[in-house]
Amino acid sequence: MAEILWDFTSSCFLPSMALPANKVADLLAKNKGVRVGECAVVSRNMHTFHPNTPEKVNVLQSVDAGQAFYQRKEVGSIFHIDVFHQCGKVDHHLVAALIKKAVDAYNLHFSVNKMLFNNNTCDVLEADHIDIQTGMGGGRITGSLTYGQKLSLRRAHENHVHIAVASTNNHIASLFYIILAVEEAVLAAGLELRCNEYITHLKGNKGKSIDNSPYTDQSDSFLQEKKTGNMPPAIKKQQFAQDSVILTDNFDTIQDVKEMLTEIANDHNRKKIEKKFDNNGNVNQMINSLSGMGIVEIKGEKLSITPYGKEFKQHLDRNLPEVQVYIRQMLKSLKPVSRQAGSIRSSAVNEKFGRGPKILTSFVENANYAEFAVAESVMSAAQRKVQLSSENLSFNQSDLYVYVRQKRPKSEVLLVIDASASMKGQRILAAKFLVRHLLLSTLDRIGVITFQNDKACLQVPFTRDYQQVEDSLREIKVAGATPLALGLKNSLSYLQGVKNNNPLIILLTDGVPTLPDMSRDPIADALFYAERVNEAGYDFMSIGLKPHSNFLAKLTDVAGGKIYLFDELEKQVLIQAVWTERGGRCL
Repeated sequence: MAEILWDFTSSCFLPSMALPANKVADLLAKNKGVRVGECAVVSRNMHTFHPNTPEKVNVLQSVDAGQAFYQRKEVGSIFHIDVFHQCGKVDHHLVAALIKKAVDAYNLHFSVNKMLFNNNTCDVLEADHIDIQTGMGGGRITGSLTYGQKLSLRRAHENHVHIAVASTNNHIASLFYIILAVEEAVLAAGLELRCNEYITHLKGNKGKSIDNSPYTDQSDSFLQEKKTGNMPPAIKKQQFAQDSVILTDNFDTIQDVKEMLTEIANDHNRKKIEKKFDNNGNVNQMINSLSGMGIVEIKGEKLSITPYGKEFKQHLDRNLPEVQVYIRQMLKSLKPVSRQAGSIRSSAVNEKFGRGPKILTSFVENANYAEFAVAESVMSAAQRKVQLSSENLSFNQSDLYVYVRQKRPKSEVLLVIDASASMKGQRILAAKFLVRHLLLSTLDRIGVITFQNDKACLQVPFTRDYQQVEDSLREIKVAGATPLALGLKNSLSYLQGVKNNNPLIILLTDGVPTLPDMSRDPIADALFYAERVNEAGYDFMSIGLKPHSNFLAKLTDVAGGKIYLFDELEKQVLIQAVWTERGGRCL
């Protein structure tokens, strides 16, 4: 198996890539593809290969990658990379994480070594402008990575990882970083890197159309050139709806998108916009997402709305309630669908039979039951046949078994959310997303307590009112230290002062406590209140980051709860953890 000898995190890596980067730039300028290492091919064009001879890669010089994949007008704006490997599945989440790490390393090294590349500009390589596809899925590396699931698309990428990068020649050296990151992900999957023996350049007929339909799917890419001029109204409406959902990755709500676009239409000053909308600490990501989706154009410190953006804004102005309903439906539909990897099976249930676990019981006439237990009934009849030495298999009422569902009582979920400065950006957005999802997808009443600086606040009292929750979540602004003990103390005080039924406390934090309550020791104070949670008999779960596993494990053990640790607090993993815990409470 191949080994990676270069380390892109080393500060010496970029200077050593100066000469190879110049050679790659010369070849790309001649409209040619380039082998990088033994298993990667880079060009500005589309690549093809025959399944029986993957070692031979064709570079279609007349088919620009940006035009073929993203319908872009400009030629030569997309770097197309294919990294070939043994047939198998490569985790696209890991690929994305490693590429993001590589981009951070490259931008740091580039800021120090600009002179090597004759570049005095202040631009950086944008992770938002990189898409991937593997045999497991794909999408924008900074997005949800829930796209690229069409079967034909996944099968077409079982022997290579596809990467598309929107960048200029200023950042050709970054391609080496990206390729090494992908190779690391391939090896982590236990697969071998496969060599490309040679590249064939095919000129073909310029302008000849190519059927990409087996290789295309819905995407959250920021590389797509937006144009709605000739779109039928129904398709245009769907495009706006899809873009609205994608934007909620970086915006609190679609209402915030509408308000920012209104502000940009009236005032083009970027700094003023940033100051007004930086509630979650990710205003640059918000603006970059609008730019990446072709809604806003950035020129220095000035922002302006594109022609497509004007149509999109007009759609929001006229149809905001309808768009909000569409987004709520998407939030509601997000549930884990199997017990694999810690998730919980979810299926449609007739409410009159209950929503709890299925229990096997004898058949009773005129009783409600969830489903007929065929296997158990046949086995019972067969056993009776053997006992009676009967020749024929027959059934009577005593043989019949059915499944009934226990009715799961309504309960309350109290989310205790860290709103300290370290939760800015995607972490606090993921926490708010979880609150909305639980409210829409369960029958439970939802409450929220936040803790930051030297206080903990009841942000949302137990409710089923979506608008009340939405308004309260928009008021949360991340800042300051982590008074976790205060968060648990206020949770106990609130639960003891209101009528509740079987409440579940969900602690969501990205760190350890930094401010005390009663003593000078913030950790001891947090453990004290965790013990009070246990004594009160409340169900408890904590969600946090792996680097803080020791503290969170001890806190959760003292509280008598369950712990869920992740590399990052992302929307999908939060949903999976909570549904796993809710399923366990039904059993």
